[in-house]
Amino acid sequence: MRHLFMLLAICLATSCVLNQKQYASNPAPSADRFPKLTYHQMRAEHDTLVSYIKQVSPVIYFNKELRGIDFDRHAARLRKQISRKTTMKSYLHIIKKTLNAAQDGHTSQLNTVLLDIARKYWIPTGFVSFDSASTENMYEYVKYLKESFYSKAELNLIYTSGSYYNLMPFSYKGITYPAAMKLIGCNGKDIHAFVATLTELYSPLRWDRENNRVYDENFYWPAEIYKQDTLRLTFADQKNIRHQLNINKNDSVTYLEKKVNDYSYFSQTDTVVTHFV
Repeated sequence: MRHLFMLLAICLATSCVLNQKQYASNPAPSADRFPKLTYHQMRAEHDTLVSYIKQVSPVIYFNKELRGIDFDRHAARLRKQISRKTTMKSYLHIIKKTLNAAQDGHTSQLNTVLLDIARKYWIPTGFVSFDSASTENMYEYVKYLKESFYSKAELNLIYTSGSYYNLMPFSYKGITYPAAMKLIGCNGKDIHAFVATLTELYSPLRWDRENNRVYDENFYWPAEIYKQDTLRLTFADQKNIRHQLNINKNDSVTYLEKKVNDYSYFSQTDTVVTHFV
């Protein structure tokens, strides 16, 4: 079943698109030159993806019972968004949201690292049913969604004892913010109520069993939550003084301490920092 989970994301606009092979001698498509799918192909492919998820992901049934996340309801609502005017770019966002709605960390779009593995190992051994030429579009889909679906903001938050805190002091547009502020609100909502609305936009949301709610320290990554390019975050410092951070989706903060201890995971670098606050 692990293999099925890993391969499920290959359904990302592939059952029809991969029949329109793009060979290595041709340039990779830009977002405006993605292979075209008809309205009926989009609907049929979305149905296939939902069917695969329901067959291979026991997590969606666990989520429904424990967390109240009804994958069928999300999938049906997203399918209705496919119309005769749906562009390939919009369709890729619908597919991405459908995968996210499963809230299963193994049911996701293949990233470039796994695509590299597919080309190096899975395709030569016949482990998958497509060829190297067919993966070119997949790389373009990954690139497009990375640039359009996610923001560039980075806040270095931590979730502990049921609350979010910023680990490091930072500045943004000339304003300095101290470390160890508690994040209490986002876009006018209580922070926990806001994160609970992100089922289709961020996956996997983690489960805090002590407080019976979802959480994730990178909840602010989806670009769609930045209304008019601004995310409104409300913090309270250790003296309970409020601090407002209105950040643009294409911006990031400037840390006032040096981040150390780089490590890598699947060739993607990140940072571990220990703070005592």
